[in-house]
Amino acid sequence: RWYDELLKVTSNFLGSNFSPLKSLKKIHMLITLTPNTDGKIPIKTVLKLFAQNKEDRKFVERALDLSDLPSRKGQVIDPHTFDFKSFFSFYRNLCQRKEVSEIFQKFCKEDPRGQVMSRAEFLKFVNEQRDPRLNEILFPYCTETKAQYLIQINEPNITNIEV
Repeated sequence: RWYDELLKVTSNFLGSNFSPLKSLKKIHMLITLTPNTDGKIPIKTVLKLFAQNKEDRKFVERALDLSDLPSRKGQVIDPHTFDFKSFFSFYRNLCQRKEVSEIFQKFCKEDPRGQVMSRAEFLKFVNEQRDPRLNEILFPYCTETKAQYLIQINEPNITNIEV
């Protein structure tokens, strides 16, 4: 019956528990799907979405400026250049979480830029994060094959996957 199907949709908790990345993609989609009559994205739309007051507006304008996007209220963004990568750059500048980059650079010593973790570094990191009180038989340390498997299923950039 129709109400059984409706109950399945309304009580499906997986639909409301999606990842933060999916949430960011939805915000990007919302911005790109609300162009003005010229087909451009007004900065006013971005400001309304992220800023609650004048101080917030300054932070948003600064993040847009740091991301090489137009930042004044009357300006517009070309939707062809505003892909998810540029939106994510804007989001990172908006959040101002520099310690995440610093921590990642601390663990990525083999990469000169400090942005790509090798398999050995990843293996060491995972094993350091493991609780030492756990039983080694039931919860064994991570092996190289398990580390490689985790990298393969979670690394979005194919060039960063070591074989």
